[in-house]
Amino acid sequence: MEEEVYQMTFDMHEDGETFYNTYAKVNSFSIRNYNMHKHNASIVKVSSSDKALVNTMHKVGIKTSHIMDFASQQSGGYEYVKFTQKDLYNYFTAQRNIEVSDGDAEGVLAYLCAKAKNVPLFYYKYDMDE
Repeated sequence: MEEEVYQMTFDMHEDGETFYNTYAKVNSFSIRNYNMHKHNASIVKVSSSDKALVNTMHKVGIKTSHIMDFASQQSGGYEYVKFTQKDLYNYFTAQRNIEVSDGDAEGVLAYLCAKAKNVPLFYYKYDMDE
């Protein structure tokens, strides 16, 4: 009965997970299993010195998988690294998106300023306070 399921308790996490997987199959739905400990410890929470190191390694062309290998060697194993390889990929993608959006804005401003100087009828007012 559904009420009984809500009241169930398990001594071990694995027992609860096993039951829930079986329950999902019997009731025709699927579940996703995430490693919550690793996915909650994302690169965002890593110290600024670790971020500086992975950024430097990435900018000189070291592959993300190799950066992860290096981090695991420095930490004493993958289980001690504060982030996952997926976290690194997401972090680098976010950094690249920030650089592109900043670059786009700078490009537009440069274009408009050049237009204002070179085309007499073109008027552009740039005010930082707006």
